[in-house]
Amino acid sequence: MQICRPFVTFIHLFVGRTVDWTLFFHGAYVAFAFAVLLFGALAYRQVLDNLDMRRLKFGEERASYVSAPGILLAVGVALCTVLLMGVMYSKPHESIFLYALPLILLVQTTQMFLRVVFQRTRLTTQGVLVRPLLRSGQSAVHYDAMITVSFRSERLWTAVTVIDAVYGPVTFRIFAFSVGPLEKIVRANSRAEIFYVGTTKRTTSSSQ
Repeated sequence: MQICRPFVTFIHLFVGRTVDWTLFFHGAYVAFAFAVLLFGALAYRQVLDNLDMRRLKFGEERASYVSAPGILLAVGVALCTVLLMGVMYSKPHESIFLYALPLILLVQTTQMFLRVVFQRTRLTTQGVLVRPLLRSGQSAVHYDAMITVSFRSERLWTAVTVIDAVYGPVTFRIFAFSVGPLEKIVRANSRAEIFYVGTTKRTTSSSQ
């Protein structure tokens, strides 16, 4: 119970004295059961993805970049969950489901955030490893096979499209502050032409 005290104190200050703590802890138990299932599925899927990545033998990781849309979506859902928790807990009711629902959504949001972190795009010593969020597998693009790398600003993030001789176009989205470090690594290891869509900025790799 000592571990739960900070969370209980937060709920108490956030919604006042309208929480039925007996029903709340029953709802928390239901959310815990969902958490076991959700995190178990996440761990199983991640083990399979990591095994696939090991089979590729794609070199050591040099840098990694999380999916910008995934992070923003997770943060947005987390904020909505906190607001929903405040609304649902601000009025007295006698339903375990209404107590459990915000906690289940909070668990789901945590799972979403972990998935985004686990599936981040990796730059290794041999190329770029793009790992999709919504499906298994990955696209491994070797530096030597890269033809062009384009950067396109999409307001909240930058879309990076890599065209190579094997996979064709491979696109991933990162935050704007990650563009510079990524471009530096690609230029140092690839002969691909690098350009920015929508601007006059155009450059080529320094290894040419």
